[in-house]
Parts: sequence; C-alpha cells; structure tokens
Amino acid sequence: ENLLFSNVKKSTSGWISKNINAKISIPISRLLIHTPLTPNMISVLVGIVGILCGFFYIIGHPVLGALFLELSTILDGCDGEVARVKLMESKRGQWVDTISDQITFLSFVLGVPTGFYRIAKSPLAIVLGGINLMTFLFFLIWSLYFLARYANSGSMVAYPKTIDKLVPVEKRTIFHKLIIKLRPMMTRAFFSPVFLLAAIMGGYPWVLSLTTLGLGLALIHQIDDLIKLKKGRAAINPAN
Repeated sequence: ENLLFSNVKKSTSGWISKNINAKISIPISRLLIHTPLTPNMISVLVGIVGILCGFFYIIGHPVLGALFLELSTILDGCDGEVARVKLMESKRGQWVDTISDQITFLSFVLGVPTGFYRIAKSPLAIVLGGINLMTFLFFLIWSLYFLARYANSGSMVAYPKTIDKLVPVEKRTIFHKLIIKLRPMMTRAFFSPVFLLAAIMGGYPWVLSLTTLGLGLALIHQIDDLIKLKKGRAAINPAN
C-alpha cells in the first residue's frame, strides 16, 4: 500500500497538486480504499461538494464558495488515487471524473455573477457573467468533442498531449510555446487558490474579473488549437 501510494500521482500533475493538494488527498484516499466506495462514486461525491461552491456564491458568501471550490479541487485527486491503487482505472471513470469537474466549474461560473448581481445589482455581473458562460460552454462542448473524436479518452489530461502531437517541437511558434507555458495556470489546482485569495481580498468583483481573464486565455488557447488541428489534418491529407 505504501509503495502504491508513493507513486499514485500522475506524471502530468503540477507542483501544487503534487506538493500541496496531495498532502491532504492521499491520507483521505488511504481511508477510502478500505470502504465500499468505488472511484466513480467518489467522483460523484466530489462533484456534489463542487456544486455547493456555486450555491454559496449565489446566497452571498463568496469566501465560502471559494473554499468549497478549493475543497473539491483537493478531493478531486481522491478518485484517481483510489482507482490507481485498487487497479480500477477505466475510460468510464475518466468520463465520470471529467463531467463531475465540469459541473463543478459550471456551478462556479453561474454562481459568481448571480450572487454579485443579487447583492450589488451591478450590470457588470450580467455582462461579464454572460461572457463567461458563453465562453465556458464553448470550452466545454469543444473539449468533450475533441476528447471523444481525437484523443479516444475521457480525461482532460489527454487534450494537450493530443494537440501537441500535431505540431512538432521544431515547428512550434513563439505563441504556441507561450500557451504551453501558461497551461499550468489553467488547471484547477492553480486557479482555485487564486480565486480563494481573490474572494478574501476583493469579493465578487475580483473573482468575476479573474474568471473572465482565465476563460479568455482558455478561449485563445482553443482557437489556436483549432488552427493547429486544421493544419495537422491538412498535412495528413494534402488533398483536403
């Protein structure tokens, strides 16, 4: 058990995930492997915790909302850790985990502007909230389609790996290299504590503005991905 847990984190996990979140999730996973809970059940339970994030934002408690987002981010490692230790990894599990994660973030994207508008009646909440929702839905639809169509995987980890295969290292532009450098900032392990700090220091306006900035970067990333995908397919089928 000790040997398995010492190697349970994915090689693609970032510094925060490995050195901070894992310090909490792994002890919890050590307890969970001795329960009847399956990795998919854990994913669903973590998703419920994540949905509470949006609920607290809506009722006027941005710090609690941010805390529940951070809690769900930390616990999100448990399903994968339990699956790897109990040798229960599966494509279905990948999809359950991914869908649970996206429902959590949808709750966040809806909850922040709704709570902001209820309290401040600010038009900024409607404008930025609408932009964020449309950007997120584009991100969600495209990402799920890409995973099913091109990556043959249900895990978001497969997304950048598959995209990068279309562009050899020697042909990557400065913009492409910059996007690769910024990718860690687009992970929940990074932006979740950032949103917590923003909620504590600036409340709704800071959280909403940072959400717009983050989703804007994600949109630029995906537009660049679409261009790379088109060029990659053209290189494979010159006639097209």
